[in-house]
Amino acid sequence: MSMYNYFKKLGTVSYNGDIVNNIITSIRFKDVVEKNNFIFYPYTIEEYERPDLIAEHYYGDSRYTWVIYLSNKIVDPYFEWPLSTNEFQSFIIKKYGSVEAALEKIEFYRNNWYGDDSIISISAYSALISTLKKYWSPIIGYSNAITSYERKQVDYVLETNQVVELTLSNVTGLSVNEKITQRTSGAVSATGFIGAIKTNSIVLKNITGAFAVTAGSVGSITNNSGSASKSVSTVTIISTPIPATELSYWEAVTAYDYENEFNESRKNIQLLDRQYIDQVEDQILELLS
Repeated sequence: MSMYNYFKKLGTVSYNGDIVNNIITSIRFKDVVEKNNFIFYPYTIEEYERPDLIAEHYYGDSRYTWVIYLSNKIVDPYFEWPLSTNEFQSFIIKKYGSVEAALEKIEFYRNNWYGDDSIISISAYSALISTLKKYWSPIIGYSNAITSYERKQVDYVLETNQVVELTLSNVTGLSVNEKITQRTSGAVSATGFIGAIKTNSIVLKNITGAFAVTAGSVGSITNNSGSASKSVSTVTIISTPIPATELSYWEAVTAYDYENEFNESRKNIQLLDRQYIDQVEDQILELLS
């Protein structure tokens, strides 16, 4: 019996307005691939490239789309297939309100080793303050002797670089996750995002610059929309996960960066060697019998 006809024996469910085969509850198809040493090849999905087109090109039949899903553990192709440029922009606007908002919102901080190919000498390493040495790894040369140092390839991740509490005249009109800006002489001197709102104060995270006590409207803080302006009576630094001396070893990852990198990572898939198609198909048919 044809593999394609065999799927008709499975139950159906309503999904996204359509009636589809319920493969999720019927069989753990992924076990067929995971428990066998088949050969896979890396493949990068091009812009607007659909799985059926890849199946047609690589396997000679668009109906082998299921093999691509199976090989990459894709359960929901509506949400797990990479978005095109236009689809991605629409997704960002729908989720964050605008591209600008996504570019402003800081999700977390990460160690920036992958963008730093610096090599420092033994003497330069020795001259570093102790807290910075954790960012470097020795380069071993002849006779296992250290010749120099390079950035340590460790993916440190932190939610925020600093947490600051501002006591305000009042908290009316402010909301969690809003961006707060303080200006001095018209120029931006500090920004942060509201993590919590108390009776007469706000707790900010993901800080740039340094917030200061204000006098009246001079140097007052405003929310992102500019609808609320407040004076600051006290500034309290609650914690500093990333000390000022270590900031150069970190980078802020915005919501846009995060979503874009995640979408790009989905473009790197694996394709099962075409010579094993019949073998995989036979094993699945056996499971379904």
